[in-house]
Amino acid sequence: MSTNSITFKSKIPSSWHFGSGKNSMTKVRRIRPNTAVYWSTVELSILIQLRALGLSYKDCGIQMNRTQGSCVSAVDSNNLYAEVDKKRKALIKEALNEDKSG
Repeated sequence: MSTNSITFKSKIPSSWHFGSGKNSMTKVRRIRPNTAVYWSTVELSILIQLRALGLSYKDCGIQMNRTQGSCVSAVDSNNLYAEVDKKRKALIKEALNEDKSG
């Protein structure tokens, strides 16, 4: 047996501290809590009109200063799909009646 042994020398800097929770390179971010902004009846009716006109949720959000997800959530949670469909059919019917009269 040989008395010479091979020793391990890490090439990773000791300042990194993997898995020890002492990573000095991590920056702490402060996350602000989301505040609930409720939809008024007027805003919901505007959203129904915009959706009936064929605007995407993203475009509705831009027009109403809301996020796309907020618009989707408002339509879904208030179950406005039937209202949007009814308004869209009324707009189509109105446009067809104008074509016949004009």
